[in-house]
Amino acid sequence: MFTQINFSGKWTVEVIAKNSPFDIRFDIRGSAPGVGEGPHMGVVGTSVPVDGPDWHIAFEWSPPNQFLWNGCEARRLSADFLPDKGLVVTIGAHRDLPQEANHAFDELVVRLRNTDPKLNPFVPITHPDFTYKGRVRTPPPVGGTKG
Repeated sequence: MFTQINFSGKWTVEVIAKNSPFDIRFDIRGSAPGVGEGPHMGVVGTSVPVDGPDWHIAFEWSPPNQFLWNGCEARRLSADFLPDKGLVVTIGAHRDLPQEANHAFDELVVRLRNTDPKLNPFVPITHPDFTYKGRVRTPPPVGGTKG
């Protein structure tokens, strides 16, 4: 079964984990020309900006160095709105082999972070500086002196 997951808008796709002896890649289709379109190898740390009104991501696997690409199953593992990253969706992929039931969807894991400033107006969060910048006065001694 070949799975594609639809998105829209500005996102960054980042490979965060690969747990497979096979070659695995993600494929972006429908993005704006020159913005992430096409296949990208599943190498941890790979980061690809994507933009477009209606695009999708799919996953493919191949035996090592054979370039015989087959579709992967994929599913959303999580969707969160994090204060320091904004809207984040995590997707996991697994080779589509009928004899392998109940798989973990961890052969390739990507994190998609929405980068549209209209949707994430406060990302990145800047921490305010609460340091007092005035003159410091030393208070008088407690109890005072009698004279």
